[in-house]
Amino acid sequence: MSRLRFMKECRLSKAWIFVVVILTAGCMDISIKPERYEVSMKPSTLVKSQKELPPCTNAIYIEPEKKLVFESNVGIFTMKSSKDAKEIAAFMVDYLHKLFLERKTFHLVEKVEEIVTDLKQTMRYSRENGYNLIIIGEINNIVNGGETGKSQMSATFRVIDPKREITLLYFDRCEIGDPKKGFSIIEMKRYNISSPLPKQLGASVMTEAADLIGSHTYGKSIY
Repeated sequence: MSRLRFMKECRLSKAWIFVVVILTAGCMDISIKPERYEVSMKPSTLVKSQKELPPCTNAIYIEPEKKLVFESNVGIFTMKSSKDAKEIAAFMVDYLHKLFLERKTFHLVEKVEEIVTDLKQTMRYSRENGYNLIIIGEINNIVNGGETGKSQMSATFRVIDPKREITLLYFDRCEIGDPKKGFSIIEMKRYNISSPLPKQLGASVMTEAADLIGSHTYGKSIY
């Protein structure tokens, strides 16, 4: 092999190595960028970050020997919340409603555009409108942590039989999300990844609620 040809092949090999390094760095950078949540929401100005989060509790109560039947007509009432959290409350009801429809958890599921203020009146309204089960809920705490603090979403739900006026299932759930640190290999610097937004945590709470309710529902979809 001539000296000239040997030098050309060396230069070509170095060029390929350089291209591979650049492509590899680019792939590594993409893999450590911030997560892309399925639920894309604008940051809430509802609650500012706090140094100490409100108490976070989780509890489940299921009435013994009581079953949630697939053939039920279910009404999901608007969640109680502070005035500034109404958008998040509406989102959470929509999200739970969508999960029930996708999973065919019940025969009929409807959103009820009413907030529960009087439980007895709500029972009467539900019976008159043919609901076998109703779901009522309330947002307890919301904290938007941003890039420096933790975010929190706390909510409580009840599944009620309006005919017998008894609670069949009680679900108190709290979700917390931490901010993270990312690192870009291309730019060779760190960057902040904000903690999950309250609506993203709300979606997680509703998914767990749908999982719990679905696991205690008997009967099969025929559709």
